[in-house]
Amino acid sequence: MNLKKLAEELNLSFSTVSKALRDSHEISESTKSRVVAKANELNYQVNLLASSFRKQKTKTIAPDYSQTLAIATYEVCEELGLNIPNDVKVIAFSNSYLAALLNPPLTAIAQPAFEMGREAASILVNLVEKKESRYRHQRTEIKSELIVRKST
Repeated sequence: MNLKKLAEELNLSFSTVSKALRDSHEISESTKSRVVAKANELNYQVNLLASSFRKQKTKTIAPDYSQTLAIATYEVCEELGLNIPNDVKVIAFSNSYLAALLNPPLTAIAQPAFEMGREAASILVNLVEKKESRYRHQRTEIKSELIVRKST
């Protein structure tokens, strides 16, 4: 159950239902009561990602917690009636097989996990084997690849 479906059930606008659930002074007490009762009846749960997204100014979302957050972002955009990529552009920092299966296919940054792990292990081995007397800050750059798909 999402906000859009709740609004349809009540025959009210998305905006009215949203404001009623936020206890807005713009909505009458009788409408608020009706909305809350129906929300409880249908087990409506506030989508925190959608709520936080509505408050943001950015039009680009770059999830970096695997594809899970990207999928949730797609769901929120659908709930809010936002079109990817026309209204919002979405990029993920991992390129799993799911990225190409989403609609529209998700633009992703492919990170070379093997090379990153190998470099981190090399640094740790050098520290453990005392090939370096103490840890020194070092910068290692490993190239990643932007895979442009239709979400941007």
